[in-house]
Amino acid sequence: MKKIKEVVIALICILALISSNIKYTYAEKTSNAEKKLNGYTLQAENSYLKLFYNSEERTLAIVDKRNDHVWFSAPDENYLLKSGVEEFFLRKFKALWTIKYNNLAGQDSAEKLFSSTSSDIEESIEKISNGFRIKYYIPKLSFKFAIEFVLDKDSLIVRIPANQIQEMVQIKEQIDSFAKEISKKFFEAKNIMFKKVLKTDIYKYVIKQKLDTVLTDIKNMEGNVNSINDVESLNFRASQISSLAFDAISELTTSEKGKGIIDILKTSKMKNKENTANLLTKIVELLQSVKDYADNLRVMEVAGITGIDVLPYFGSAGDDQEGYVVIPDGCGAISYFKKVHPQYVSYYSKEVYTMPIYELDEYKAKIESGMQEVSLPVIGVKVGNGAFIATVTKSEADSVINFLPSGYEVNLNRAFFSFIYRRPFMSVTKNYNADYYLLYPKEIEKSDKEIRYIFLADKEANYSGMANRYRSYLLEKQLIRKSKLLTSNYPLGLDLFMGIKEKRLLFDKFIVMTTYSQAIEIIKSLRKDGVINVQTNLIGWSAGGYDVNPMVFAPEGKLGGESEFKSLINFAKSAGINMFLQCNLIDANKDSKGFSVRTDVARARNGKQITNKKYTEFLISPEVVLSKYIKNLKVFDKKYSIKGVAFEKLTSFVYTDYRNRKMYTKEITQQIWQKVLENLRQINNNVAAIRANQYAFRYVDRIINAPYKSTGYFYFDHDIPFYQMVIHGLIPYSLKPFNLFYDYKMEKLKAIEYGAMPYFQITYNDPSNLKYTSYSELFTSKFSVWKNEIVKAYKEFSKVLNGLNDKFIISHNYIDKEFVEVLYSDGTRIFINYSNKPKTVNKVVVPPFDYKIIRKWR
Repeated sequence: MKKIKEVVIALICILALISSNIKYTYAEKTSNAEKKLNGYTLQAENSYLKLFYNSEERTLAIVDKRNDHVWFSAPDENYLLKSGVEEFFLRKFKALWTIKYNNLAGQDSAEKLFSSTSSDIEESIEKISNGFRIKYYIPKLSFKFAIEFVLDKDSLIVRIPANQIQEMVQIKEQIDSFAKEISKKFFEAKNIMFKKVLKTDIYKYVIKQKLDTVLTDIKNMEGNVNSINDVESLNFRASQISSLAFDAISELTTSEKGKGIIDILKTSKMKNKENTANLLTKIVELLQSVKDYADNLRVMEVAGITGIDVLPYFGSAGDDQEGYVVIPDGCGAISYFKKVHPQYVSYYSKEVYTMPIYELDEYKAKIESGMQEVSLPVIGVKVGNGAFIATVTKSEADSVINFLPSGYEVNLNRAFFSFIYRRPFMSVTKNYNADYYLLYPKEIEKSDKEIRYIFLADKEANYSGMANRYRSYLLEKQLIRKSKLLTSNYPLGLDLFMGIKEKRLLFDKFIVMTTYSQAIEIIKSLRKDGVINVQTNLIGWSAGGYDVNPMVFAPEGKLGGESEFKSLINFAKSAGINMFLQCNLIDANKDSKGFSVRTDVARARNGKQITNKKYTEFLISPEVVLSKYIKNLKVFDKKYSIKGVAFEKLTSFVYTDYRNRKMYTKEITQQIWQKVLENLRQINNNVAAIRANQYAFRYVDRIINAPYKSTGYFYFDHDIPFYQMVIHGLIPYSLKPFNLFYDYKMEKLKAIEYGAMPYFQITYNDPSNLKYTSYSELFTSKFSVWKNEIVKAYKEFSKVLNGLNDKFIISHNYIDKEFVEVLYSDGTRIFINYSNKPKTVNKVVVPPFDYKIIRKWR
């Protein structure tokens, strides 16, 4: 027993010694990092991070205690000088934030900038739990706001609270003071003119014609004086008053011939001329005072905050550093730091979820040209042995992702978020160039803004680590969940296109592509050949077929009517097939029934409907979708007991609406869509999405047409499946239909690399029948032609890729530009060879244009 005690004591001593050594090493590492932090004060600390602030320079620093990496809010000055930045401009790169604003008092719609580096700022710092708050007052902009910096485990949270934002601070008092003085001086001048001067004989017989011009100026001035307190027209009204006062003064004191009314009066032979001249001189003095006050108001700026760039230089890196930026454009893209690069004339700036919509044809043209949307509110930055992801956690739909590559203005890579507080809108009238122009609203769109910066170290500091940590964050916050339809083996994704109207001169023709009974025939034929696990989506199944918007929740008679529709639904239930009915609750066409162009469609700030050039297409107001069309869907669901709905747009498309003087920001629209999705989940419906943004992840069971490429901007080096790495193993998804592949072999390899299910969009009849319809892109889809390939693809994915559908993709790596390695959470590796030559890695040979799976690689 004594020996056991001695052994235990010895072990305790050893552990204590080891522990003390670890602490010593740890502290030593941290002190090495802090040598770079002269002038910084420690504000908060936890087991992962230290947060510092330099109040003199107004800069921020984070020390990652796991690997001693220091993250600064400003780039290295020595690097900037070496790269050609003039010393005078160095201060600009220390900005913690940049405010964008518009002058609400003027007619100029141009955005102006004001950054934290300006001297015209009053700032106070307060300690808060796990961090600090900086309160700002900017006298020039009459603007107050605050930013909070808080540590939370491996994260820095940056908040801009809505209740701390104040615009027009003391502006009203200033305007009222000026307006009061203007009114006082103006009406004193007016009284002298009308009660004294106009009653004299001199006015009647000598200076009537000339003085009438002054009278006209004074009368015109009065309307402007009475409305001088209107902020929106402040500069304009003040300019009018100043101009009229100048004209009146000029008439009284000088003229084109050199003499004004007062001089003429003094040289006349009229009696009492001195008296009248003195009255007019007093009027001149009063009008000069009016002009001086008006001139002050004429140049006065009333700042309306349009947006804020948050930490625009945090984690920025030069050409001499190793690393890259990850942008969630489409599926995701990566841009490496490199010494050799072009000088760029543009940079990446795109709103999260949906680009601004001013006109529907313009928006459609962008999408059809290949421009991709941003589905995830996240960016990633890797520098050396450190990395971070930044994700917007409040107001993501009203945020913007910015990436300025090295070569744009300066050789510095930087990525950051902006928040939108006012959205520009098109004018109703045209300007002097006969063009419509952008205006900013008077009202600010206030809500809490928040970004979480999550730091990664060493082996996790890469885009795979970013995707893994982002996935774990979404799971932790219950922003994503495991789909009820997730199985270990890949299912077959099968779209059945059913019917659509062909527009004709007199009477439209309904084009039948797949009837309800033919849909049953197709599924039975596939099951007979061993295709059992099928997720089916019906397109154009309802009355009128595809592209009748708003859609009618009723079966189409020409497809088989109610009885055959019920047979199809019952067959799917009995066969255990997950069947979805594709629905569009957002689009509206002028020639469709069931909505009012006047009361039901979304409107822009200028009061006009959001529409196309022909005024034939609209967007249903989010409020109407929730109050009206979801009720119709629920009634239909109750009648036919459907078990699945596939949404077009609702899971991937957010827009603003200002109808009935209400303010539906993109954030509010997003919240309404989430209510819609939650309503459907409550009635036990499976939900599929035709593409899904992050806000829909917690509700959807399958994603159709997930993004599989980026826009391909010239500053992107290559695409990465970041979107897929985040959701794989949680939500099953498909990419582009296999039967619409341009290069079947290469694009099938892409589906395997991206972990997507095999997916086909099929019709029973020949797709040539669609050539005169709005769905003419489905050029090869006949089931009898594609059946064998469908069966082959299903069996290949089921056999070769079996067991991977519910596993996480934990690593994706480009061995070279044409050779990719994908690692799953169960240890399985897939090597994909896109080249025309064999590729070898660790004695594993992958044939050209092929892939190889290694189970449980060690």
